[in-house]
Amino acid sequence: MSHLERGDEPNDQLIHFRRSDGDPTARPPADKLNGPSNPGGFVDYMKKVGVNEAPAKLWRQKLGNALRKDLGLSMNKQYYLAGWPRDYELFVHYKGESKAGTLPRNDLYLYGGPSKVYLTFG
Repeated sequence: MSHLERGDEPNDQLIHFRRSDGDPTARPPADKLNGPSNPGGFVDYMKKVGVNEAPAKLWRQKLGNALRKDLGLSMNKQYYLAGWPRDYELFVHYKGESKAGTLPRNDLYLYGGPSKVYLTFG
């Protein structure tokens, strides 16, 4: 399933996926990727998030640490996904009222598998 590699910090470990069920055609609808639209101050679009952008880094850490128990890894280290599994990509969905100086609601979705995954931790 995966193998480990040392990360940037002494206690960091990177989890690499050797296999993936990713589907490069499993992506947001094309009409959502057109960028900001603002009819009447309302936006509804999605944007790809690079693997090293802050939201992706945070979620790669959260998912890596969530996997450590399932993989029987040391609880004394921080684990990160080295990247998304092949053919997976993270997108942010901006939706709602857009006023000057404020951002609309935004939610993260991981696309590539049989269904999109909404990323949230309580």
